[in-house]
Amino acid sequence: MKVTFRLPSKKIGYGYAEIEFELDEATTLEAPANLGAMYAKYTLDFQTGEIDAVVKYQEDMKKGEALLKSELGAKVVSEEAVPDQPEPPQGDAPWEQPAPAASPKPWETKSKVSLF
Repeated sequence: MKVTFRLPSKKIGYGYAEIEFELDEATTLEAPANLGAMYAKYTLDFQTGEIDAVVKYQEDMKKGEALLKSELGAKVVSEEAVPDQPEPPQGDAPWEQPAPAASPKPWETKSKVSLF
């Protein structure tokens, strides 16, 4: 029997991994609890390994950032320090200004015609 495990990610939003393998059908049908226990253990082991890998990757990125700062003299630039930024427009925003006056519609101003 072909079995597919979908392993949900703990660190990557909406991420998952799938693994497929063959199992002896008679054994699986006799003890479905074993299949559930196997899935739970496999999923927990996967998620533990995934978390460890993501944490290690993040640490490596921090080491790389520190290396750039120390060896190349790179520094973090805040948005406030960036020159030649255009000034925001002054005054009221369009949604804060009063709405223009509406003119009456033609059917509101024409006299009513009576056929009788």
